[in-house]
Amino acid sequence: QPLPLTRAAELQVGDDVTVRVSPGGDQMALAKADQNATQALDERLRQLSVASVEAADEILRERQGLQQQLQ
Repeated sequence: QPLPLTRAAELQVGDDVTVRVSPGGDQMALAKADQNATQALDERLRQLSVASVEAADEILRERQGLQQQLQ
């Protein structure tokens, strides 16, 4: 039965082999998910012809201000 690994541990295999195991196996999956999300965001910003999230936020504030003036 699998045991959760919350800190580094050593596993003795036979008389002369010790395997040191550390938690963090999900880091690769998290790094890949982060990379995918960043690429998706960059692609969407390109589609919208916006340089950054900050620029998109500024455009939104301007739009909201203009909409409020029309009301």
